[in-house]
Amino acid sequence: MNNAALDDFVPLNQITEEHFHSHFEVNVLGMLLAVKEAVKYMEKNNGCILNISSLSSTHPAAGSVVYGGSKAAVDAITATLALELGPNGIRINAINPGMVKTEGLDELSFITPEFRNQIAAMTPLCRLGEPEDIAAAAVLFCSGDARWITGQCIRISGG
Repeated sequence: MNNAALDDFVPLNQITEEHFHSHFEVNVLGMLLAVKEAVKYMEKNNGCILNISSLSSTHPAAGSVVYGGSKAAVDAITATLALELGPNGIRINAINPGMVKTEGLDELSFITPEFRNQIAAMTPLCRLGEPEDIAAAAVLFCSGDARWITGQCIRISGG
């Protein structure tokens, strides 16, 4: 499971080369290198790889151009590697969570209680996600119940 990420949102006029490279090095290159290493231990063993992407890959917010772009790359890589790894019996999928109540969310200065309430009100389930919501999907993707699912990016966002 690839879950490491940077998610510093800034407007276009504040993007620097360092900001861009740090996000793509962690969110994209880090994921690729982890998959490359994991595959060495999965050849012909019907392995399963799960990438954590983001709803921002398909539903961007202002200030998320670099973060959302890096997560869109994760989605494209997931679909592409399904084609490459499938013949070896290795499945690869991605989960694209919406806003989930985590310590990382608490650290983002622009996520005010009012903003959280606004996001929750926009979802059909009228709440933010809980870590357990994502964990349940991860367990499903990595189980035998998902043995014919690969190359998929599933949004888990309350609707």
